[in-house]
Amino acid sequence: MNAATYPDSSTPYAAVPGADKIVALDTEQLMQAAEYPTGDKTGPSRLACADGRLWFGYVPGPRTLTEYRRSDLSEVRTYPIASNPLTVSVAPDGTVAATVLDTDDVGDTYVFGTDPAQPASVRNLSHSWMPGGGHTTTWSADGSQLFVLTGSANAMRFQTVDAPRKYAPTLTVDAPSTATRAASLTVKGKPAANLALPAGTPLQVTRTDLESPNGKSLGTKPLGTGSAYSFYFLPHLHQLSPGRPPATPRDSPPRRRPRPANRSGPSPVRPPRTGGPVG
Repeated sequence: MNAATYPDSSTPYAAVPGADKIVALDTEQLMQAAEYPTGDKTGPSRLACADGRLWFGYVPGPRTLTEYRRSDLSEVRTYPIASNPLTVSVAPDGTVAATVLDTDDVGDTYVFGTDPAQPASVRNLSHSWMPGGGHTTTWSADGSQLFVLTGSANAMRFQTVDAPRKYAPTLTVDAPSTATRAASLTVKGKPAANLALPAGTPLQVTRTDLESPNGKSLGTKPLGTGSAYSFYFLPHLHQLSPGRPPATPRDSPPRRRPRPANRSGPSPVRPPRTGGPVG
């Protein structure tokens, strides 16, 4: 049984997974005050109270976080997640952040906008399992940042997400590992995010190599159909191959002196030497 209590209330709520219900307890009479069925085989697990609403996670197949109205515990909205829910925090504008156990290391922090039709923004802030009771999630006062405490008691980390409502895509790149100098290369790949990018979305391309260690902009390239991209790239002739230094004058071969041009007529004869030293 998992329990949760509103900060401004003395009524605790408890999840009873074996009975598919949530119950409210009367602490003065030490008895059950009310019960709220959650549906057949839902198995409610963890509870959380946030911003006047009661949240609980259940496992009816796909894992789900469900929002219930506090007054009568009627269902308001469900939020699809990939693992057991752990914490919930609601921003001033209604944006919902939740963390999950994430045993498969695919994403532990979810941010849901107010539009149920839009998918969640998912980030993987920790490659370890999220601790069941050793972390918390909260928004900044203006709702522009999300703070998540990850790790264990011996190695806690304070994580800050500066743009939590934006999607965090990953990018795959397929390009030759070696190529002939001055030959055109084809670079292709595909960005992956919970929200698919439409065709025509511009991608900023930057080249980083020996000539441009800090990066050099190659302009923008549009996404094609299926959120894939492909473009040609022609390396400059003066680019150097890795591990091959530029030639120096010392490395250059010696230059031969040109032969004198042939002259017409007989060749001059050197006169014999006369006399010599007397011993």
